[in-house]
Amino acid sequence: MFENGKNPELVPRGFLRSDEELSNETLRHLRWIHRKVELSQDIFLLGPPGPEKRHLAMAYCELTNRETEIVTLTRDTTESDLKQRREIVNGSALFMNQPPVRAALEGRILVIDGIEAAERNVLPTLNNLLENREMQLEDGRFLVNPRTFDEMAKNMSSEEMTNRGLLRVSEDFRVITISVPVPPYSGYTLDPPLRSRFQGHVVEPGNIEELYVSSVRISIISHEYITRSNTPGTNRWYDVFLQ
Repeated sequence: MFENGKNPELVPRGFLRSDEELSNETLRHLRWIHRKVELSQDIFLLGPPGPEKRHLAMAYCELTNRETEIVTLTRDTTESDLKQRREIVNGSALFMNQPPVRAALEGRILVIDGIEAAERNVLPTLNNLLENREMQLEDGRFLVNPRTFDEMAKNMSSEEMTNRGLLRVSEDFRVITISVPVPPYSGYTLDPPLRSRFQGHVVEPGNIEELYVSSVRISIISHEYITRSNTPGTNRWYDVFLQ
């Protein structure tokens, strides 16, 4: 269990209920995920279309009190969506960190949904972050593996490291990827180098009762999200889970 971080509002809420007994199958999945996280390994949840995989990832983050960033990949996802985007803030154009960068720097769990839908030229952006915990950012700074950063810090001052634009990736950074098997479902197959970065786990659909309960819960959360999104100042996804 993680202690409350700087942004407890980023911890998912509503995926576990205190009065609900988890099924043996769900507990088995959660134990597997926890073992891989403890071994500093990234995770690939594979299964047919449905909410089970995402629900499982979010339930684990809630159970362990982990702050979470989510990125949903589509055919329109670009490299900027995974690194930094330029945005106008107070009349100035600034580079804003996107979910993978924020998760890497803050030691959060990055949930990547729909990786089979991303174009092949986009995925190499994630490959280096997954394999080496390194990434070149658009503003000229560079994400550095924590072990490499600590070794460099022995011979360089913190001011020099900052001037060189070196940023330390947190050792708590983990990735949970959600996907469907391709084939038989439509999408792009993963290149072997990228696929080898993950520890795979198959998530089969639950029984009819479990699917019904999961669908009803997600429908309620979605309704609350839409309602809150229409209220000024409450358009962040995690607002829904704070109740």
